[in-house]
Amino acid sequence: METKDIALLIGCLLPVAACIYTDARSYILPNWLTASVIISGLTAAVFMGRIPDALLGALLAGGVFLFACLSGGAGGGDFKLATGIGIWFGFYGGATVVIAGCLAGVVYGMIRMAQEGVLKKWLKAMGIGLYLRFSGVKGAVPMGKLPEDDKQPVPANVVPFGTFLGGAVWIYSLVGMQDVISISVSLLSGVLVIVVTHLITHAEGV
Repeated sequence: METKDIALLIGCLLPVAACIYTDARSYILPNWLTASVIISGLTAAVFMGRIPDALLGALLAGGVFLFACLSGGAGGGDFKLATGIGIWFGFYGGATVVIAGCLAGVVYGMIRMAQEGVLKKWLKAMGIGLYLRFSGVKGAVPMGKLPEDDKQPVPANVVPFGTFLGGAVWIYSLVGMQDVISISVSLLSGVLVIVVTHLITHAEGV
């Protein structure tokens, strides 16, 4: 195993694995985990001489989730994790991970809403909300938010995006996404992440 692979494993993959579990289990991405991904990524970028690509990746991946945070569709932990992922994987890799993770997360969210019988209602509200938003009405798009009381059930349209970003990171690292075929295989592999997340979030005691 090369030095860069060891750095990736310790600095990114292991903290991301912890993020996968904590976000799926409790919808929380601890600051110390996301910060470790960012700091180790910047350190690796300096030593590997790939600072420009790392910054572009952070700008792209972090920018996507910053917009999602500002619109109420994601949390601050998702933004910080995505920024760290962008630093580690650069512009192309960061974009691929974000696309794969978001697609898997959306699929998972729609499966949950369908199971709870609220998908049709949500799609209708989303359609109306988007129309009103483009018409200049703010706050019209329905976004899932975690309840303030931990004992209350989590709404079906709340998605632990950190879990799916983390799953995409591992798939990207193990499989690679250099062409359309590899991307398709990786997205299909994301089904496994969806199933595991469903089992964790519906485990006894959650």
